[in-house]
Amino acid sequence: MNCPSCGQANPSTVLYCQRCGSRMDLTADEIREALVQKAKSEILKSTEFYARQALSFALVLLLIMLTLLVLASGAPDGAYYVPSMAPSARYLTVSHTVKVEIPKLVVPLEPRRRGR
Repeated sequence: MNCPSCGQANPSTVLYCQRCGSRMDLTADEIREALVQKAKSEILKSTEFYARQALSFALVLLLIMLTLLVLASGAPDGAYYVPSMAPSARYLTVSHTVKVEIPKLVVPLEPRRRGR
């Protein structure tokens, strides 16, 4: 006869399991209750495992997002840069000025004469 608690094979003449010491002459209701308790504990362990796995995944995802936020903080105001993976990359500062020189045109103004 197998022990309902640990599954150890025991001779049918013993009253207690030789491995765990639990009682061997159980009624059907007691066996059913033991199996229900065992199933509940397995579900609890499985749920705990998946909850820890989801929490670990969320933590890793948070760390990746924070790292990307720090790395992609952006260039200083008014500076342009070329994206580069080199650690020696520098920002390029661009300055520009516009000088407009339009020569003045000298146009003689002649009075218009009305109809001839």
